[in-house]
Amino acid sequence: SNHFQAQVVLLYYSFFSTCIAIYYLKFDNANDLANVSWLSFSILTMIASIFISTLRYKERADSVKQCYESLTSIYSQIHQDTSLSELYAIEDKYKYTCSLCENHSSSDYGAAIISEYSKNDKDGRQRLSKKPTCHLRIENNVNKIKRLVLLIAIYSLPIIVLLLPSYIA
Repeated sequence: SNHFQAQVVLLYYSFFSTCIAIYYLKFDNANDLANVSWLSFSILTMIASIFISTLRYKERADSVKQCYESLTSIYSQIHQDTSLSELYAIEDKYKYTCSLCENHSSSDYGAAIISEYSKNDKDGRQRLSKKPTCHLRIENNVNKIKRLVLLIAIYSLPIIVLLLPSYIA
């Protein structure tokens, strides 16, 4: 979802800044502040596209998948008859596997608990080992609000840059 959102933002920024830059070049040559604003915005778009392309989402997803598959194997080993020394070896393998790729943040963990709880019926909820607390729900809602505010700010930026020169001049 983040990768898709980043691609949409870059497409939106590129299209918007190109259209406005053409407008100012063709119809409003005298407005130096607007020209500088749109030049700055175009540079921001270029920097953002370079940054987004360096995140390598597919490679990261493949790494997480390999880690998940390895953890599944470790999980199945735990449920076999194992000695204490074998459990220590499995623990070491688990720690090593977890260090190989990025892990989820604590907010991802909380969101997963809430999601799992809300998609189960009453009987399913009773079987869950983790149940969302009030604190966890508040934290999850705050994170959703932060993400929404950030997305609104990101999508509003071109419009603000477009309107800013008329308020300053």
